[in-house]
Amino acid sequence: MPMVKRGNSKSLIILIIISVILIITLLFSSNFLMFEKEKSEKIPLELPILIKECENESSENRIRCENEIVKNIIIRTDSPELCKYFLNNPYCKKMEIVEEIFRTNNPSLCNLLENSDSCKRDYYTSKAIEKNDVMLCENIEKNDLRTICIDRVNYGGAVSIGDCSILKTEKYIKGCDKEVEENG
Repeated sequence: MPMVKRGNSKSLIILIIISVILIITLLFSSNFLMFEKEKSEKIPLELPILIKECENESSENRIRCENEIVKNIIIRTDSPELCKYFLNNPYCKKMEIVEEIFRTNNPSLCNLLENSDSCKRDYYTSKAIEKNDVMLCENIEKNDLRTICIDRVNYGGAVSIGDCSILKTEKYIKGCDKEVEENG
């Protein structure tokens, strides 16, 4: 049976320790640390650190602070699927309702939201653009929002024919004029 020298076992242990440290360093060296939650989802490891910043707030302000941090991370990482882990977050609740509105084609659910006019405008504008049908814009109650919807539907056609006079809002007229000038 061969004898292992004591010096070699110390070197082996040091080599193993260095290897483990190197592996850990490589795993956590990215700019934005992520924790694999499921196969395709990632929850930022910075979340608990950021939420810890809310600890000194009063209970009401703390909840508001935590909700804002969760919302900002979801928006920044473009990960709305994270909402399933934060069901009480107001932003996530809103996103759940908006998703239901589009999934069921039921804009009356917008009434569940604080800013129902904005929700209905977004729904009908999205559907009008998708179907290239300005008549869907007529479902928007507020005249200025209805006009914006109509301009958004007509914008591409106005640019392609080079006639921005069919548009009504300054923002879209200026954008159309600029594109026509660049293309023409």
